Amino acid sequence: EWASSGHLPDDLFETLRKANQSEKWRDLCTKLSRTPDPGLSLFENALTTAGDVAALECRTDLLMRIDSYQLTATQRLEDRFAARASGRSNRAVARSHRHPPLVLKRTTKFKLDSRVVKVDASTGPIFSPVFGVDRLVKHYGAVPFGGLAENEINFTFDDGPLPTRTDNVLAILESAGVRANFYQMGKNAFAFPELSQKAREQGHVVGSHSVYHPIMTNPARENALFEILCGAFFVGQAAGEFVPFFRFPGGAWTDETVKITRDNGLAVFFWDMDSNDWKEGATAETVFNQAMDDIEHQKKGIILMHDVHSHTAVALPYILEELAERKFTTVVFEPEAPSPTSAPMPPRCEARGKLLQADKRSERKHWGAKEF
Repeated sequence: EWASSGHLPDDLFETLRKANQSEKWRDLCTKLSRTPDPGLSLFENALTTAGDVAALECRTDLLMRIDSYQLTATQRLEDRFAARASGRSNRAVARSHRHPPLVLKRTTKFKLDSRVVKVDASTGPIFSPVFGVDRLVKHYGAVPFGGLAENEINFTFDDGPLPTRTDNVLAILESAGVRANFYQMGKNAFAFPELSQKAREQGHVVGSHSVYHPIMTNPARENALFEILCGAFFVGQAAGEFVPFFRFPGGAWTDETVKITRDNGLAVFFWDMDSNDWKEGATAETVFNQAMDDIEHQKKGIILMHDVHSHTAVALPYILEELAERKFTTVVFEPEAPSPTSAPMPPRCEARGKLLQADKRSERKHWGAKEF
């Protein structure tokens, strides 16, 4: 029932929390215990933040299974690099404090060249259309490949920020000298503003990705206005800088939602390459393979990744090292006009902001984050 619902694992866990029935958690344990490792890996974040659920007695065992599954794939990737460049790799599998060995933060011994591309967001330009390409190019003047030259890559990270996950990605990018574009969910930025600020302070550009990440294929106008405008407000408020960059969740757009972004001076960024780090069974190895296959084929453009998955951070230094070997340049998009550090709250956002405040307390508790 859940698999066909379109909801995320976090949604399922939140529903069960509200039901507060031990037998439902036990039933979930039974079902997850029977789930093959690739599918079970989708539940890593939900299980990680469920330490407060005493009835979820299977939690530790399930997390150990996920770690083992991810570690096996990571070791294969590490072996490939070690065999290719014996003695040059100083990576070692680091032990996690929670379960079996798990690869987390890394530093790099290389730097990538980087350049800035300025964007005039006032006209609502569109970059790297991925769905409905012909219409976006013909009717809206969308720019394929972000207008980038061959061997230029723009790294983008969606859905964050989340504790440890976003921290790890930021550490790797900083070590490699790479600036990236982040498209953050309003609810996560509201809950963890210190991470939005950290990304901005490290030189990254923090745009918005809606409030709750709905797939807006046929949204009511008021809902679309809320997700687009309030997402931009809550993310900007958290980061301390209001960047007029937006990415549609799932890449789903309509003429009406594009009109909203244009009328409000928001540049829209889709993507040319997808690391598939969000898919069932994704590991550091599959993310590396998919990213490099796409880069080899496209040779330029915007790549989609997510800073909310542990395996994305594990794969990232391998991808960056490969690009450094191939003399690629990384690109970051910045607004042409200076971004304001404050803005008035749109009227439709105020009531929802009170709900986000309640969500913030529970989210920070689940992730073990201190008060902020």
